[in-house]
Amino acid sequence: GVSVTWWAGHGADVTAVPRAAQVGIMMIAAHLWKNRELSTTDALREVPFGAKAMLDTIRFHEYG
Repeated sequence: GVSVTWWAGHGADVTAVPRAAQVGIMMIAAHLWKNRELSTTDALREVPFGAKAMLDTIRFHEYG
């Protein structure tokens, strides 16, 4: 048999998520909401610079 243990996330509740991640996600959501009529599958690939800067402070891997 095979046993796999995988841990993901920052903790059991939202208070464990770094503030930079919370703010970065809110910035992306606000950007997508404000520009929803312009959103296409290509436009969704771009991350606003401010949000990218916030998320870069805590990133573990490369993202788009």
